[in-house]
Amino acid sequence: MKSTSDYEKEADYQGHLLLGHFGGTAATPTQRLHFHDSIELAVIESGVCAMRVGAEERVLHRGEIGFANRFCPHSYRAEPDAVVYITVISACYLSLWASNKAFPTYMECVPDAFERILALLRQTERDFNQANRWMKQGFVDLFIGLLARYYPVTQYEREKGAAAAIKVMEYIDTHFADPIGLQTLSERFGYTPSYLSSMFNTFEGMNLREYVNRRRIAEVVNMKQSAERLPICKIAALCGFESPNTFYRAYARYADDEQPSE
Repeated sequence: MKSTSDYEKEADYQGHLLLGHFGGTAATPTQRLHFHDSIELAVIESGVCAMRVGAEERVLHRGEIGFANRFCPHSYRAEPDAVVYITVISACYLSLWASNKAFPTYMECVPDAFERILALLRQTERDFNQANRWMKQGFVDLFIGLLARYYPVTQYEREKGAAAAIKVMEYIDTHFADPIGLQTLSERFGYTPSYLSSMFNTFEGMNLREYVNRRRIAEVVNMKQSAERLPICKIAALCGFESPNTFYRAYARYADDEQPSE
């Protein structure tokens, strides 16, 4: 099965900063490939966690750190006993971090760095719900500063078309119920249909029709839970499917459960 990635729009909201951990008493996820216009770091406190960034996947152990740069698809697959701290930092906190800078994708354990970073993450997570914007900015500056002290900072060339892909996917996310095709999107955004087609295959690993149908099916599944009295075909029509046959084919291909209930 080919891998696809999801645009995680919440990570690009102004002021978004996420800090948390999974493992131990928290649920241990197996996460789909996703991407956003924020940087994301995974610090392994204990156990084993496989992290995929772009086309490369590596198994990380205690003290090792994974880094996913802006727009780079990434995912995690952790062992049940793994404890992993995840930090997602949006651009508004990175005024001192040039847009063409990056840490290595995978960073080996440096004992002194690991102990200091882990202590910072634990303390900040405890106080995170009460933290104001200045406190969050201070955490980001200290976290990035510690990393930059112990690990090399490199330059990277941002992948062409990333910002354009985000704009198109943001539009689809709110207009999925409308008729959407390469021609309508090219007229709206000023790109040729061939460029849009290539862009989707580059960033999503799928064509536009599949991406739109996946988004519609996700909304059908959500509406099934909140509007149980509506017939499934009515829900499908509200989500942009023009015929029951098209909906049932898409549902069978992209939904987790085998058949939609009537």
